[in-house]
Amino acid sequence: MKPAQLLILVLMLGASHVWAVPPVPLEADELIGSEAPDFTLPDLDGAEVSLKQFRGKVILLNFWATWCPPCKAEMPSMNKLNQMFKDKGLVVIAISSDRSKKQVKRFLKKTPVSFTILYDPKNKISNIYKVFALPTSLVIDRDGTIVKKVLGGYDWSSTKALDIFRPLLNVVNNKE
Repeated sequence: MKPAQLLILVLMLGASHVWAVPPVPLEADELIGSEAPDFTLPDLDGAEVSLKQFRGKVILLNFWATWCPPCKAEMPSMNKLNQMFKDKGLVVIAISSDRSKKQVKRFLKKTPVSFTILYDPKNKISNIYKVFALPTSLVIDRDGTIVKKVLGGYDWSSTKALDIFRPLLNVVNNKE
């Protein structure tokens, strides 16, 4: 086997295992504790949306694609989280890296969500946030500081996830 073929095989095998990784909070990630870099991207209708317009809110920033099974699987739980806490100051933003906007719209017809979907087909924002696997999610506090990074699919409506957001949103009542 030629070295180039071997390299391609190793990369393919490595990439296939990224999706099997259970969700991992990356507390030691270099972005934790730093200010979330601002960006502006179009939503699926072409309207420009910037991160800074949500300053003062708690943000779940999710990087995903329609071809990623764990990404699609976590969408309903992100929608549930959004519905539970949107009136308490939570904003959920999902950035699609799909090459086809039509593909994203098709997926959302089958799995509708009530949160913001942005479109980044060239992965400019993913690169800024050092996203190397999908899905990757960041939790940003009201001051714009990244407080948590989660790699892999996650049940965002689980008790563990809700416990991440309750203190950030000053929610003390367990009966959301």
